[in-house]
Amino acid sequence: MSAWIEHAGAAIVIGVILALLWRPPAPRPTTAAEKEDRVGELASLLGEQVARRAEIERILPAASRFPPNEEATRSLADALSTCDMSQLSESSRVLLARRLYAITAGDDLARDRLTRVLNQIQNAAIDARCSPIVIEAIVDSARRVARTDPKPRKDWW
Repeated sequence: MSAWIEHAGAAIVIGVILALLWRPPAPRPTTAAEKEDRVGELASLLGEQVARRAEIERILPAASRFPPNEEATRSLADALSTCDMSQLSESSRVLLARRLYAITAGDDLARDRLTRVLNQIQNAAIDARCSPIVIEAIVDSARRVARTDPKPRKDWW
């Protein structure tokens, strides 16, 4: 009988410890609806004849997990506002906004995925007939503003 009591006591202690350690998942910083709102707002700003740099700069780092590089964000907003993206179709501007959002507010991007996204941003700027200097500024600024974890975990298991 005493062995049964010891096992029950151990089970209760384990249950209490697990209950104390369990926490609900941390809330995500943005919801899908908020992300879509930001993407839509950025796409509409890019569609204006003269894009507003301050508005673009406000949207870019809004949902970042890590502190934004202010200088890179400012230079990306400057470069984007310099080029007239209104020539792109609405769907192309939305894709460009999604890619910019992925770079500035997304999770860590693997090097190959970051390169692919930067190439897609460059192609969108070429399609919008931006000058080569502006295209280079957009890509360089996007590379510098890309979000990366300052202390990435290699193997957390």
